[in-house]
Amino acid sequence: VNSQKQIVYPTSITDVFNVNINDYINYEILWEETTTEIRGILLIDRMTIRYFLEDGGKTTFSNFIVPEFGFGSSSDINDDFSEYMKVNVLPTYQSKNNGTYLKKVPQKDSTNLITINGDLEDYKKLINSYYPSQEIKYTKINELRYEFTLTKDPSYDYSLAFSIQIGKI
Repeated sequence: VNSQKQIVYPTSITDVFNVNINDYINYEILWEETTTEIRGILLIDRMTIRYFLEDGGKTTFSNFIVPEFGFGSSSDINDDFSEYMKVNVLPTYQSKNNGTYLKKVPQKDSTNLITINGDLEDYKKLINSYYPSQEIKYTKINELRYEFTLTKDPSYDYSLAFSIQIGKI
């Protein structure tokens, strides 16, 4: 699985490493920008569930599940699918590579950069002047959750884009 696109929370979240991620249920990247750094949380478990949901897993799953006997909502199977994935599938997956693309523009030349861009396939990242970067530091929380930090030079504006490789353990 290659998650080249992610669902990113649209604005900076104060004290992002200490938020309750369940308050941001539909997002895969939560982030915060300060004057000295960009930091955030990659919720790769959510990326993996979305990948399988969009790749036909929901259709296959719906052949075996009756929503009214499942978890939560009785009108659709999304919550049943997600719960099944959390319990039975996610424990067998991990992030294989947290690829990061960086766009760094001198502030004097900058146009409003999107701090965390989750809408670009890898080839579009390159076309749009992003380059693969090792400047981002990752801290592993578990197999499918990482914190990231980028120390900023105050004379530049930054934009980050991720390309996450997810695979079986």
